[in-house]
Amino acid sequence: NLATLDNNDIKVLAPNGTFQNATLVSTTPSSDRKTVTATYKIFDVGIIGGYSIFLQENQVSDINYNFLASQSIGLFSVGSLYTSVESTGNTKLVKDSSNKFYAQVGSNTPVGIKNITTHIYEGIYTGWQALAAETVNGENQILWKNAGSNTMQVWRMNSSWVRVSGQIIGTLTSSAALAQEIIFGVDANGDGVIGKK
Repeated sequence: NLATLDNNDIKVLAPNGTFQNATLVSTTPSSDRKTVTATYKIFDVGIIGGYSIFLQENQVSDINYNFLASQSIGLFSVGSLYTSVESTGNTKLVKDSSNKFYAQVGSNTPVGIKNITTHIYEGIYTGWQALAAETVNGENQILWKNAGSNTMQVWRMNSSWVRVSGQIIGTLTSSAALAQEIIFGVDANGDGVIGKK
C-alpha cells in the first residue's frame, strides 16, 4: 500500500551501535499497479564498517492493510573494515575501527589475535607496540617492541591466533632482534635498515 510508505519504514544499525531511519526518496508503481518499488536513502555521512538494515514492524502493508512483521532485509559495508599495520610476508597484521588486532593470511578473512580469551587491541599492554604478524616455519607469531625499555618480544600463537607463549628477544639492537627484523620484514628499532647495517 503506497500510503503506508514513509520515513519510518526502514532502520539502519551503524557500526557504532546507533540506529537511524532511512529516508524515503521515491516510489515507483509497476505498470500493472500490483507492486511498488520504494527507494530509500540510508545515510549522509558513512562510518566505516558493517551496516544492518531492518524493516520496522507494522509500517508497510499490502493493499488489504496486512502489515509486515519486523525483519532483517540486508547487510552492507562502507570502506575497509580493517587497516593495515604491516603487510610484509605471507601474513598481514591489521586492525579494525576499534583498534583490535587481526592476522590476515593472503586475502582470507582476518582472524582475531587473542591472549587466552582477550582480543588484543592497540595500547592493551603499556609501552608495547604490535609490529607484525607472520607464519614462520609453520608457526604463527606476533612481533612486539617496547621503545621505553628498548626490548623486543615474540609471541608464539596457535593455529587460531591465540597466544601459546612469549619470549623476550633482547634489546632492539641485539643480534637476535636484528634477526627478527629480517624474519618479519620490519625495521623495529627505527634505524632505517631491516636487520644489520
